[in-house]
Amino acid sequence: MKPSVSSFVPAPSPAPALFAAAGFLLLFRETVFYVGFYILGSSIEWPQSPGLGAEETFRLITAHPGAVFSGYTVYLLSGVLFLPIALALRALPRDADPLNKLALDVAFAFAGLSVAFRAMGILRWLFAMPALAQNHLATDASPALREAAVLQFQVLEA
Repeated sequence: MKPSVSSFVPAPSPAPALFAAAGFLLLFRETVFYVGFYILGSSIEWPQSPGLGAEETFRLITAHPGAVFSGYTVYLLSGVLFLPIALALRALPRDADPLNKLALDVAFAFAGLSVAFRAMGILRWLFAMPALAQNHLATDASPALREAAVLQFQVLEA
């Protein structure tokens, strides 16, 4: 029996679909990042504001609480989107070379660490910094409470 022509045609590779998905996610991530950048830049002068002193930062945060929350939430989303991008690239067909497989696994592990550390850094601006600003700028705050808020700000900002 003669082999058919279709037996010589390789099965379609999932690589083009994965590349397309990773490319779409990368473009979407960049768009989300710039939306967050715009929100934070127009309200609290980000990215310069994290370098300001505690009192000035606290005033900016309390003057624009909605923008701070929405801007950093969008910024958090842009950071978390690195993980599915890395996962899509890691799932690409690998050749038999174990070094290539190891390199993709190491790159994915670093992407996971990057997402985790980025999320921790952003979460402090979503929750800790607004609470510290509220404590520091409260009209009935004692000098000790204000000083504690500034010290906690310096620790979180370091």
